Amino acid sequence: LDEEGKNRQLTRDFRAELGRIDRSKLHGADAIRHDTLTTWYDSVIATFEVPYGQGGWPSIYRVSQQSGAYQSMPDFLDNQHTIETAADAGDIGLGVGVLADALTAETERMQEDFARGVIPPDFILAKAIGQQEGMARIAPGQSPITGSIVRRTAEKGVAGDWGPRVERLLTERVYPALSAQTAALKAIQPRAGHDPAVSRLPQGEQFYANALRLMTTTDMTADQIHEVGLAQVAELTARADEVLKSQGMTQGTVADRITAMGEDPTQVYPNTDAAKLELIEHLNGQMAAMALKLPNAFGRLPRATVEIKRVPPEIQDGAALGYYNSPSLDGSRPGIYWINLRDTAEQPR
Repeated sequence: LDEEGKNRQLTRDFRAELGRIDRSKLHGADAIRHDTLTTWYDSVIATFEVPYGQGGWPSIYRVSQQSGAYQSMPDFLDNQHTIETAADAGDIGLGVGVLADALTAETERMQEDFARGVIPPDFILAKAIGQQEGMARIAPGQSPITGSIVRRTAEKGVAGDWGPRVERLLTERVYPALSAQTAALKAIQPRAGHDPAVSRLPQGEQFYANALRLMTTTDMTADQIHEVGLAQVAELTARADEVLKSQGMTQGTVADRITAMGEDPTQVYPNTDAAKLELIEHLNGQMAAMALKLPNAFGRLPRATVEIKRVPPEIQDGAALGYYNSPSLDGSRPGIYWINLRDTAEQPR
């Protein structure tokens, strides 16, 4: 089995082990945990029935403007792989080599999906290709991966030729693997359509149903979930209308008034690097102020802190407006909320 196959088998083994526990003898929190894990594993295993995408997670395409090793692994090496010793730094060097292997394996699996007719729409391919080409234009010595290990080893006083090591790995292994992946994406462009619907794909309806169950833990249909969403939007719109009117904003629809607030020059940071840094500092200040108030509402506080960081510029054009990385269980690594600052007008005060 390849690595993905091993992970799928491990998931099935965990589910089988869970099934050997007598549920009738469990009570309280133990029963809740058992039911939660059972639902989770069953939902994940159901996704394995569709032979494409990222099994165990409802992401159709292995590589897109928001997914793929070219996005996730540099972030992991920079923000989740800690450096305290020379061994830690050496492990990051190994991780850079693993990135090259991951890109190559991912390209192979991606091409298998293409052969099945699972081809991203044209706009996704264009975004992904643009981001990868942007990364490839960065000289290895100036790469965020190189900069990260040089900066962090210096901060910890870990001596070594870490920068040249990583630079060499990027030059000899990572960049060629990235270039090959970009070439594969370009080669499939003539076959890409513009329709983003998953229903156009083989087993698309099944994929979508599996994704809904995994993400909602219910058996509701897409139409039913849509109705719930419409009802919630109507309720929130009515509440927003009351708040806006109380502030003297009475003209236009709720959407018009909220848009006007976001376009107010006093509510938008300048679209400059200096202003973006100021925005991040302001948000982290708000987080610190809120942390001081947590004991007033909670008896048990989280071990980990939360930091707000800017989405790396090299992937910001296709990244979501915001996303979150969980902290380590022991609290030694903070949670990170990433905010996309490609245009500060998208993030008004």
